[in-house]
Amino acid sequence: GAPAGAAGSPQAQPPKNPNTLRMRGIPFRSTTDDVLRFFAGFQVVPNGIVLGQRDGRATGDCFVSFTTPAEAQRAMIMNNKHMGTRYVELFAA
Repeated sequence: GAPAGAAGSPQAQPPKNPNTLRMRGIPFRSTTDDVLRFFAGFQVVPNGIVLGQRDGRATGDCFVSFTTPAEAQRAMIMNNKHMGTRYVELFAA
C-alpha cells in the first residue's frame, strides 16, 4: 500500500490562500456565473472560481479567489446569505 502520510491527488485542494474563500452548500446546478452574481460588487479574479466536483458530479462546494485578502475578508459578509433556495456558508480556504 501507499506509505502513511502520502499526499492524495494534488488538485484536491488549492493551497491555503488568504485571497480565497470556500463556499459550502451552493445549489448543485450552480455555474461560475451564478457564483459571480452571488458576489456582485466584490472583486473576483478572472477564472478565480473553482466549482467542486467528485466523480463528475457537483459537491456543493466552491472555491472563490478575490483580488486581495482584504476583499476576501469583505466578502465574508455574504456568509449564510441565500443562493437560490439554499443558504451558503463561507470559510477561509
